[in-house]
Amino acid sequence: MSAGDRFRAEILYDEDTVRLMDQTVTDAYHPLRRVVWILIAIAMILYGVSVGIDSPLGMLFLFAGCILLPFSRKMTSYTGTRILRVMKGKQMRMSYRFAQDGIYSRTAGSEETRTLYSGIIRMISRDPYVYLFLNRNQALMIDIRTLTPKDRAAFDLFIKQQTGLEYTETLGLSSIRLSTLIDLFQSRKKGNGK
Repeated sequence: MSAGDRFRAEILYDEDTVRLMDQTVTDAYHPLRRVVWILIAIAMILYGVSVGIDSPLGMLFLFAGCILLPFSRKMTSYTGTRILRVMKGKQMRMSYRFAQDGIYSRTAGSEETRTLYSGIIRMISRDPYVYLFLNRNQALMIDIRTLTPKDRAAFDLFIKQQTGLEYTETLGLSSIRLSTLIDLFQSRKKGNGK
């Protein structure tokens, strides 16, 4: 670790982490996408029951709705699906350096890029990952298990001081509260002002 670095961490992007990232982005800024899939699944179930489960059409709709409902949480967005297609089962390791003047990121063989802390509009912690949102569709995903030095409390304090933000919750269907809606509105306002 160089003298100016406070922390280092990394993330291995593979199919699992890309799906987690996509779920977090959807939960954070696009929860209505999830609601639409849930409503479609419920409508299929209700239609199947109304047609009659003794008919092939009713059974088909009931079965399809029952399959879709639990998977609506894990369905990838259009962007997530495109990323998974481009990766084609490959992995990509992203390294992060957290310095006073910004977050420096790099993949193997690429040049380092700097992200200013002022460019972060929202932070979400879902152990073992931290998501630092740059806009409503893009975030830096950090695997806290790779943090060096291994001091999560010091890292959280440093990030909060640098960004002026606190960790917020996502807008899952079970976590919608007034304070979460206010946080979402404020982070959208900050993101649109850039």
